[in-house]
Amino acid sequence: MIKLKELVKESKEKDYGFKSDVGKFRQKYAEHQGKFKQEALGLRETQQIMDAVGMVNEKIMGMLGELSELPVSDALDNVKKGHTNKYIRAIETLKGICEHNTKWLEENS
Repeated sequence: MIKLKELVKESKEKDYGFKSDVGKFRQKYAEHQGKFKQEALGLRETQQIMDAVGMVNEKIMGMLGELSELPVSDALDNVKKGHTNKYIRAIETLKGICEHNTKWLEENS
């Protein structure tokens, strides 16, 4: 009788059986599900960043298109020659930023 009690006690301590297997499975499932959720959040954040960059790029390009139709350089020449050069450099910088953003968006699509 004492041996039987010891065997029952040992089997409970060793955590054998279907119930323990299900418990281990649930633990692994929750762990993996958490990793997938975290990865999904990261992907969503990246998508939002890409959308924001695309929107900014679109607005800058629209502004550059409108400015190219105006005689801004002629008007700035009347104020000061240096202003025209600064304006041209600023426009070139904005175009460069837009080109770089477009390449980045294409690479990450």
